[in-house]
Amino acid sequence: MGNLYYLVVLESSPELHLGVSGSTYPLPVNVTVFKVKDMPAFKPEPYITTEEDYIASLQFQWRAITDPTDNRTQPMMSSWEQFSEKMYRSQNFGIQFSKSFWPYDMAQAVKPKLKEAGNMRDTVDILYRHLQDRISLSKPRGITIEKDLATLYASRKADGGELNLMLTGALRKLGIPAWPVLISTRSHGKVYRQYPILAQFNHTLAAAQIDGELLLMDLGAPHYPPGYLAVADLNYYGMLLDREHPRWIELPAPKSEHICLGDFTLDEEEGILSGTFTLHYKGYEALKQINDLKGNTDLRNYWQEALAEHYPSIEVDSVSMDELSSMGDRFSTVIYCSLPDALIETGPLTYLPMITVPLFTENPFSEEERKYPVSFPYPFKEKTVVSIHLPEGTQTESLPEPALFKLPNKGGKIKIQVVQEPNGDLRWINTFQLQQLIFIPEEYPALRNFFSLYFKKRDEPATLLNN
Repeated sequence: MGNLYYLVVLESSPELHLGVSGSTYPLPVNVTVFKVKDMPAFKPEPYITTEEDYIASLQFQWRAITDPTDNRTQPMMSSWEQFSEKMYRSQNFGIQFSKSFWPYDMAQAVKPKLKEAGNMRDTVDILYRHLQDRISLSKPRGITIEKDLATLYASRKADGGELNLMLTGALRKLGIPAWPVLISTRSHGKVYRQYPILAQFNHTLAAAQIDGELLLMDLGAPHYPPGYLAVADLNYYGMLLDREHPRWIELPAPKSEHICLGDFTLDEEEGILSGTFTLHYKGYEALKQINDLKGNTDLRNYWQEALAEHYPSIEVDSVSMDELSSMGDRFSTVIYCSLPDALIETGPLTYLPMITVPLFTENPFSEEERKYPVSFPYPFKEKTVVSIHLPEGTQTESLPEPALFKLPNKGGKIKIQVVQEPNGDLRWINTFQLQQLIFIPEEYPALRNFFSLYFKKRDEPATLLNN
């Protein structure tokens, strides 16, 4: 039998006195106390949005207020249309950007570049880059405006929400359809779309209509290009505040890619693998690498520490990489290194595992059961192609069996195979991708099996005969 939970409701009725024009009106007030008993403690699990989405709680919102002196009722809950209109009339929100935002200094700074813009997207990029370069962040998120936008622009300091409202107003000035989008970040919790309550949100994005497509932007995410929201923003839905037609929109999560190309040679006498990792990143994985590496002058030490998490004995000799760009979503680097302890020798056999730079160093889903949904912020793909050049005459005892596993509804795929080339070299080809972002507890066994198979096959070695 499962655990039993119950609410204890205690009521009392003190008297409240309301004074109106020198008269006093006694009002009965019900005070209700809710208590939860025998509730199990919350146990954190990997890949959830926030604990607040799963810890039991009650939230209250005024529905209406009735004046006891004349029984007039004032509704407090509105529709999303009324909510949107109220936001546009607010001095701390809509009035600041709805007509336009075009300070003189900004106009003078961007005019020469705008003359070279070939299309709307070029215009968006110019305005986005200008605000990104000029304004420093006081904090990454915000909704309402503490000062007027022109003053904030002149001070060169604003929060992420204020920056996005500047961008929205500037785009409108240039005739590009643009709107603010209210969101609740992943750590702030999910929103209840039936309730038009401002407190559900904690950040404002900018949205622009470009060639029939909606482009979402967040200047609160430093160094991110247009179209990439901060990972914390990826909470599935946002409220687009079109004044006449406010509506819920999905928050897009571009796919991330991580490609590892390896080319190594086995030294027969020393048992050391020497060669290169060529790493290509796209999307959020690229942006993460770019942000991590900004200002880092010792690339060799950076990659030495990063790769030592997976290969403790690795020796990084040198590193070359692309020039970092704050407007790019791609990143590549070449790492020249050696792996002294990659092989395992036992008697007549040598075991050679797949050599790669993985997205996951350990399985995040080792627990057999799961109480809460798994929530990935964005889809990803990891691809590994690694060649190992063996000494002439090396004999292979066995190779790992190929594996192909797919999640239902095209939610994900694993494909791993090891082949021996005609010249005797070994090649590992591995694809590990995940498309589905949310897995309810009933789907967890399939997801757990998916990750377990990946780690099992990734770590399965080729077996060589010692000469």
